[in-house]
Amino acid sequence: MRPIRHTSWPEAEYINGISPEDVASAPVLSDLRSQIIEAVTGTRVVIYNAAFDSAFLASELRTAAEIECAMLAFAEVYGEWNPYYEDWRWQRLYVAAAHVGFEWPGSSHRAIHDCAATRAVWRYISNRRPRAG
Repeated sequence: MRPIRHTSWPEAEYINGISPEDVASAPVLSDLRSQIIEAVTGTRVVIYNAAFDSAFLASELRTAAEIECAMLAFAEVYGEWNPYYEDWRWQRLYVAAAHVGFEWPGSSHRAIHDCAATRAVWRYISNRRPRAG
């Protein structure tokens, strides 16, 4: 999506490799809002770093039945302790994807590829968890 409040984002561009030119013709959130709401209403939504994305999509995600954070779940599976926070250390998506054997079909930080990686990580996590019943 194309942001409407920012025309540049040097730090994020460095991290994600997405420049203003890359999204110049992309839709803005208001163009996609109804489609997002329709897609998530009543469903369990799994997001890698849910707290971050939920901050941007709070009104769109409010109709979801449940929101799960694959990053927090993976941190425990990965098992690297962070003594400063006294909790499991968060791992970047590319680390989680590599751990579960996901092969990127293209570059990371492209929405469809990040979704596929998150799906692979979530399936890995779900298959490791004991099933109820």
